[in-house]
Formats: sequence, structure tokens, C-alpha cells
Amino acid sequence: MPSLSVSGHVAPTDADAIEEFDRVDAPTPTRSLEARAASAVETGYWSLRAFGRELRAHPRATTVFGAFVLVGGGWL
Repeated sequence: MPSLSVSGHVAPTDADAIEEFDRVDAPTPTRSLEARAASAVETGYWSLRAFGRELRAHPRATTVFGAFVLVGGGWL
């Protein structure tokens, strides 16, 4: 049975090996305001970083896309 690692690489795993993994509880549906704010800041940081990287790689297409997002979001 294949399993997906953190890197995205698919590697075969025996069915018996799955029993060795630690079981964890489901995530709690409610998080504190601080946790949600920290997550939003971190997501924003990585989104801007990815946008900047795309801007350097494909300046014209990224600029057009960014303009559509700003106009569609009502920010322009």
C-alpha cells in the first residue's frame, strides 16, 4: 500500500507497518483568537512570498493576475 510522505514522495508501505504509527485525536474545531490570528499572519506571509516568487518568474502574467484579484476584491 503506498503512503504519502511529507515531501510528497510516494513510497510503498506494508499494511503491518501502519499499526506502528501513533494514533492522534481529531483536531479541535475551535481555536483561540490568538491561534487564529497567528495562522492568518503566517498564511498571509507565505501567500505574499509565493506571489513575489511568481512575480519574479512570470512578471507580466502575475501582474495581470494581481490586478484581477485587486479589482475583483474591490481594493482598486
